[in-house]
Amino acid sequence: MSHLAARVIKVLQDDRPYELWDSEGKAISPAEAKKLILLNFQVPENIRRERRRRNPVKHGSLKSQGTALPRTNEAVVTPQPVKATIPEN
Repeated sequence: MSHLAARVIKVLQDDRPYELWDSEGKAISPAEAKKLILLNFQVPENIRRERRRRNPVKHGSLKSQGTALPRTNEAVVTPQPVKATIPEN
């Protein structure tokens, strides 16, 4: 993200249009850039589908099976400070 911000700032400072380049450093048109992205940088549909699956642990499906740990209130579990009293002689 910082690299993109640095590019934007440089383009604005130089007051020039942003140029698209290929991996070899040659200037390319927006249509060529789109074609390059579609050919080389697209996630295959089977991987996309696989990663969209929900993780049963995160979404609570194990709770219905009774295997989830009970929640505890940390304030109750945490030891509380004890006030010391000095007896009067």
